[in-house]
Amino acid sequence: MPNAAPILLDMTTRSVSGATARERVGIAAMRAVTRLFLRRGLRGLGYALRGIATVLPSERWVVAVFADDERFAFPYGDRYWSTLFDEDHVYSAAIDAFVDAARGLDYVFVDCGANFGYWSVRASAARAGGHEAIAIEASGETVAALERNAALNDNRFPVHHRAIAATSGERLALYGGAKHEQRSLDQGEAGGAVLEVVETLAIDDLGQAERGKPLVLKLDVEGFEPQAMAGAARSLAADTLVIYEDHGRDRAHATSRFMQDQGLRIFRTAGRSIFAEIRNLAELDGVKVHATEGYDFFATRSPFWIDFLEGRRVASAAAA
Repeated sequence: MPNAAPILLDMTTRSVSGATARERVGIAAMRAVTRLFLRRGLRGLGYALRGIATVLPSERWVVAVFADDERFAFPYGDRYWSTLFDEDHVYSAAIDAFVDAARGLDYVFVDCGANFGYWSVRASAARAGGHEAIAIEASGETVAALERNAALNDNRFPVHHRAIAATSGERLALYGGAKHEQRSLDQGEAGGAVLEVVETLAIDDLGQAERGKPLVLKLDVEGFEPQAMAGAARSLAADTLVIYEDHGRDRAHATSRFMQDQGLRIFRTAGRSIFAEIRNLAELDGVKVHATEGYDFFATRSPFWIDFLEGRRVASAAAA
């Protein structure tokens, strides 16, 4: 039912409207299993959500409504995005805290590995400061959902069907399976078969570093961070903040170690508007407590962003 009216999810109250009786039962079940699995750090949440959607199916999409200019759509029963039904769950809480704390700063949000465009939608909305955003996604199947979300929000951010890499214009295989959130140019990370061949894009070739505006690179490229960073040398020399994930299952903290080896200082959230520096990677042992979860961190060598993360720009951000 591609043209069917969507189910609406109010993100303030998590109330649902426009759903059938069966869809309401399905959503209630998804909410319950999400709460159970996330609270206990259990594995297999995606399979549980997919099972519910199989027993209580619907072909409709859900639109999560944060505000009139802030709407995010995903398919009913999606094993990744259905966690939004849980009223106690804040998706990627560290990034959420950052977007809120930095709402008064002027920056460009470059969404590398945008998936369905959640953060492109959120960062570019008026509530977050209406920042310029650019969404980049390697999977053609996923780009269709990303473009849908761009259209839901007046196409205020461009969408690029490209894979972030060291150089632009190459043709590389994209690997993965049914999980749209785990597709990658790194076969070892993504597993699965070749899904498609996609053209690459180096971050520097977006031309944002030359504009002089601070950048935020949300880097979600499933194990391809070294290659992506190799294509961002000019950007990293400018006022750039990298938001990246270090997964709980990696007790060697390889991605954070890589960021540190690039001369970047690493920070974590320590409250809604408070950030703390990770000076020793051993500290991550106490932060990454669940092997089933990914943890978001912030890396930079920019004085602009270090001032913000250390609290010296918080007042100006809040006053803007």
